[in-house]
Amino acid sequence: MIFLSRNNSSALKLNKISLILSKIFILLTSRSEGELTLIEATRVMGLIDSFRRTLELTEIEQRLQALEAN
Repeated sequence: MIFLSRNNSSALKLNKISLILSKIFILLTSRSEGELTLIEATRVMGLIDSFRRTLELTEIEQRLQALEAN
């Protein structure tokens, strides 16, 4: 596995956060305009949250592997 330098890692993290926030904004906009029901919006938010948790766990795993390698 290739690890990125701290600067590249920070940029990637910001891109991921930006992606998640943009998806949440789209979801909220769709809900407020009546394009999604409350149930649909809740389900989509659950998917977005699962994606966020996956990103967090991936980062934790990478950090752990880097520590174990040292």
